[in-house]
Amino acid sequence: MDINESMFREYDIRGRVSSDELNEQSVSVIATAYGTFLKRRDIDKVVIGHDNRDSSPKFTEVAAEAFRRQGITVYDIGLSVTPMVYYAQYYF
Repeated sequence: MDINESMFREYDIRGRVSSDELNEQSVSVIATAYGTFLKRRDIDKVVIGHDNRDSSPKFTEVAAEAFRRQGITVYDIGLSVTPMVYYAQYYF
């Protein structure tokens, strides 16, 4: 699958929910790639949270499954704001 590179910023991903940007398949590919990045650095835990968009719960579920397939422990903190996710990565 080709990933639309224009979605990637220095610090996050900004894309539209669509067949050519963010969808369940692209989320799975991105999470798998990030999981590979983490595993190569001997990191086996990840924190995920989501915003209140309709697509967020399903995207979180897809990302969590991609991480778990790689043996990564997932701390899903659910609906949250960015500072909560930043805090949770140190808490967990």
